[in-house]
Amino acid sequence: MVPRLKELYYSKIVPLIMKQHNLKNKNEVPVIEKIILNVGVGEAKDNPKLLNSAAKELTAIAGQKAVITRAKKSISNFKLRKGMPIGAKVTLRGNRMWEFFDRLVNVALPRVRDFRGLSLQSFDKFNNYSIGIKEQIIFPEINYDKVERIHGFDITFVIKNRKKHEVVKDCLESIGMPFRKIDPKELEAKKAAEEEARKRTEAVKAAAEADEEERARAAEAKKDTEATSAEEKKPGEGDRKKPTEPQKQHGGEKGEKAQKQAEAAEVFPKKGVENSPDHSKGKKKKGSDKEK
Repeated sequence: MVPRLKELYYSKIVPLIMKQHNLKNKNEVPVIEKIILNVGVGEAKDNPKLLNSAAKELTAIAGQKAVITRAKKSISNFKLRKGMPIGAKVTLRGNRMWEFFDRLVNVALPRVRDFRGLSLQSFDKFNNYSIGIKEQIIFPEINYDKVERIHGFDITFVIKNRKKHEVVKDCLESIGMPFRKIDPKELEAKKAAEEEARKRTEAVKAAAEADEEERARAAEAKKDTEATSAEEKKPGEGDRKKPTEPQKQHGGEKGEKAQKQAEAAEVFPKKGVENSPDHSKGKKKKGSDKEK
């Protein structure tokens, strides 16, 4: 027996989508290829019973036996080793997929507390859609009295022919996916808030860059001043120390002696030492002593 939603999709929704988006071939219309249910139980390494109960509940929800998933690599921080069981998953195709989608949209999601629709931001770059269920008890197949632990799981809708985002969204919405409807005024306010936040971040970034440039300039100016002061402190020809008073006097005495020697050299020839007045005086003194 063909599921109700599948027959409705191919008989009425596909022609409507082709007409709405000007599609020439029905194979261009997006369609759900498979639905993947995945639950992770991180506490399974300490308590294997939780994993077994989660797998049984997932089997009851999907109507198909769940497969145990194991760790692909070891992580020491989580005390996890490669090959340890950490979750369960189910992949639905064909009639079971359409039946599960029908139960999810018409039975399970309306039982969610404070449900206001599904977010439009959950599409990935390939236009596949994913949602997260916080409590497994929203499905009527689960007996609340026999539940050991309330947990959630992820549901991923893999779409075929998913080139255009708008077409995929319209197809899912036409099947019955309850997307959140945003008021135009609310959307405008949200865009304005995002634009204001973007401008604020740009202003903060520009101010930080200007501050950094100013610091760099101050550092360069400080280096220049230090370099100039170091050059001024270096002793040059004109920067020699001025002689003090005693040095001046001592230098003056030496200068007088040098001047006297120069005068003596001018008056007497090279043999001026012998014929110098001082030498002659010395000889005369010796002679006078002899005479005495």
